[in-house]
Amino acid sequence: MKNEQKNIKDEMSEESEEKYRKLVEFSPYGIAIHSRGRVVYVNASGAELMGAKSADELIGKPMMDFVHPDYHEVVKKRAQETQERGNAGRLIEEKFVRLDGQVIDVEVVAIPSTHQGEPATQVIVQNITDRKQAEEALKESEAKYRNLYDSAPDMYHSLNNEGIIVDCNETWVKAVGYIKDEIIGRPLTDFLTKESKTLFEKDFPKLNKEKTRINLEREYVRKDGSTFLASLNVISEFENGGTLIGTKTISRDVTEQRKIEGALKTAYTDLKSLDELKGNIIANVTHELRTPITIAESALELAMDEEDEKKKKELLGMAIEALTRQNTIVGDLIEASQLGMGILELEFESIDLGHNLDSIVAEFEPVFIKREMKTEVHIEKGLPSVRANQKQLEHILRNLINNSIKFNKKGGKITLSAAKKGKVVEVVIKDTGIGIPKDKLPKIFDRFYQADSSTVRVYGGTGLGLSVVRDLIEAHGGEIGVESREGKGSRFFFTLPVARD
Repeated sequence: MKNEQKNIKDEMSEESEEKYRKLVEFSPYGIAIHSRGRVVYVNASGAELMGAKSADELIGKPMMDFVHPDYHEVVKKRAQETQERGNAGRLIEEKFVRLDGQVIDVEVVAIPSTHQGEPATQVIVQNITDRKQAEEALKESEAKYRNLYDSAPDMYHSLNNEGIIVDCNETWVKAVGYIKDEIIGRPLTDFLTKESKTLFEKDFPKLNKEKTRINLEREYVRKDGSTFLASLNVISEFENGGTLIGTKTISRDVTEQRKIEGALKTAYTDLKSLDELKGNIIANVTHELRTPITIAESALELAMDEEDEKKKKELLGMAIEALTRQNTIVGDLIEASQLGMGILELEFESIDLGHNLDSIVAEFEPVFIKREMKTEVHIEKGLPSVRANQKQLEHILRNLINNSIKFNKKGGKITLSAAKKGKVVEVVIKDTGIGIPKDKLPKIFDRFYQADSSTVRVYGGTGLGLSVVRDLIEAHGGEIGVESREGKGSRFFFTLPVARD
């Protein structure tokens, strides 16, 4: 009975060994056994993997002949550990060298075994060369994509479903002035202005239903506290169940673009205003040239028939005043044209400014009396001479005094003063007139500008006077300015260089 049981066990053992032998022999994986550093067994798949026609070409050869030199130490250490521990080693990747010299990538598991009573190691090998090549190609492709992603002119960032930044390109990093580690993992709202943060918190929940949002504008805050405006296109990402998992956003800095657009709008408005101004200029200049002629003509006709000498002189005086006014207007137009073309040549000399002020004020005395206006002239004692052109200096003074009269009220006051300030002499002409609105002050010296179009009809003028004055003063090397309060009067001041001895 015992013999029968022994025979059954022997048969079962032989049957089991045969099944194992066939399993190893026909395995799609390369299986080899090496003992004392040499190959003692290789299955068919192992022989094919190593480029051998049969296992006989490999049997007896040193195992290290088939291991790439870069992995010799790794393999020796693994074989020693496998024998010492008596259990299978971990799966590792290494490189083998085939008989034809080709290097292949493999995955290897080492299992302790015996061969003819001697310690041995069984290795199971899988060729992963194709997979490694695919992985390398994928890495290369990802690197190229990442390079394109990071070097793109547009900003890219990705958020999770909580609005946290999970990725961004280098363009985004540079735009906000942080390093990438300071960005990833933070809410996008950390980089938005207060207003844009409010808009984001309002819009982000809507992305659960909307696939895209385009042409959004948000203002970012840089690390240094400065801001810039960006145009955003947002794409939502959903799971199969329709749940939002995050967003991908393309942004572009449009700060300069908006500035240019604003400048273009302003330019368009200015051009439109200039077009309107052109029509007003023609109408105003025509009116200003015609009115004095009409007044003079009417006054002369009446004077011819007037027998009363006193009234006749008044009418003749009116005609002279009207023609003088026309001469001033024509002079302004000519000088404005010459100054604009840069052909007005000025000859400078040393001039007594105090004497000129007194002289010009005396010219206007009849007008002051007629309008019941008070005048004061304050000239600093020992005031030095100025370097100026006599004719143009008189033109400057007449124009400014005439403005102070024209825009003043009956019974008003005009104060003139001159004093030395460093290397220049400052002249101030102050009045108690209608004043100039604060928003109009920056343009008061522009050519053809009138602070209020209604003043053209009420007070007359072409809008050239102050422009010509400014250009003449600057041609003298001086500066002009104005201070004014609407309804309280104006204070014009200009400088002229002190004449050299």
